[in-house]
Amino acid sequence: MKAMLVKHYTLFWLNFCLSPVNQAQTNAHQKLTKLCNEEFACHRNAKKAALHLSEQLKYHRLTEIKISKKQLKPQIKSKNNSQTDWKYCYQISAQLKQDEEAIELENRTSDKFILATNIIH
Repeated sequence: MKAMLVKHYTLFWLNFCLSPVNQAQTNAHQKLTKLCNEEFACHRNAKKAALHLSEQLKYHRLTEIKISKKQLKPQIKSKNNSQTDWKYCYQISAQLKQDEEAIELENRTSDKFILATNIIH
């Protein structure tokens, strides 16, 4: 019976420890997807937004950050004038990588959990 209780609490504790990292990963993917769909006016603003998101993430970092210039559909200035006004925007693409140091630090601090009970079998 004791071995079964220990196994149950060990599995519970492992799930509890992994849960914040998994939740953070889901949240990070959502934020990265939103960022990649945004259009920025200049290269500098796009880079600043990517670095800001990377700093906000607790257990993850953005890697392979690439900022590409995208040409938007031309807008004709007037019906009589055949000149077009080309506009550009900048978009981000990046990969999400786990920050192993932050996860290890979280695991070390959470290892100090003690479960005590007065139930005797």
